[in-house]
Amino acid sequence: MYSEADLELFARFVIVLACVQLIYSAGLLTACWIQRMPVTRIEVFNFGPRIARWSFGGIEIVVGTIPLNVSVTIEGMSPDEAHLLHGFSQRSRLGRASIWISSVLAILVVGMMICGIPVGVPRFWSSMGQVLSGACAPLSLGKGCVLRYFNLLERGSLMASIGALCITYAALCLSPLPMQNLFRAVIELLSTGKKNERLMGWVGVWSVLITILFWEAWFVALTAASLERVLGNKPNVWLVSAIVVGVSALAMFGQKGREKAESGTGQSSG
Repeated sequence: MYSEADLELFARFVIVLACVQLIYSAGLLTACWIQRMPVTRIEVFNFGPRIARWSFGGIEIVVGTIPLNVSVTIEGMSPDEAHLLHGFSQRSRLGRASIWISSVLAILVVGMMICGIPVGVPRFWSSMGQVLSGACAPLSLGKGCVLRYFNLLERGSLMASIGALCITYAALCLSPLPMQNLFRAVIELLSTGKKNERLMGWVGVWSVLITILFWEAWFVALTAASLERVLGNKPNVWLVSAIVVGVSALAMFGQKGREKAESGTGQSSG
């Protein structure tokens, strides 16, 4: 069913996605190092089954299997750690906001260096609209964006593909969407301490809901584009829906089981 060209394309896509996530995390970790914010946990590709877990320099490092996300846990971020002297909550509003912006600047700078300013700037502004419009119409506009990126992956160099995705990802992080980096930075600048907790509690439910719907829409677009690439024609909507629902359910239950297992392990070792 899959041709050799399809397998190579999807492998390149996974490699590019992983590289962009690691660049993003490098920017965040650099900002933490500059401000001397202790990092307690780094989750590399924190979806799917865990394949490795170890400690290095007092930092717990967890490696998963699906390269969709990299998360960094900073000491003092959770409410029960708000009292820690050198933690995230005790830093200035500007210091906390800079943590969220630094990772975006890292991927944006790398993307501009690879693509060049004359190409990178227009790509950034067009990507800002595409990430929003593509989520509103995943089976048309969103799928089209993914297919165009697949063409770049197939015909362009791996470095050019990394640069393009860096710029697009930076545009997403700086878009006015809840739970994205710009949103979080603004929240930190506008509030402190307990006020911050109340404000986040007020917008939290809606922010999470919008974020889930946004990523599910782009998952639909990615699934539809991948099927069209493999099948050679427009995929059935019901097939796309079944795959998206099935994979999302497996990811959700798998993540809950993994968190439960890690929580139990943490309790037994403590």
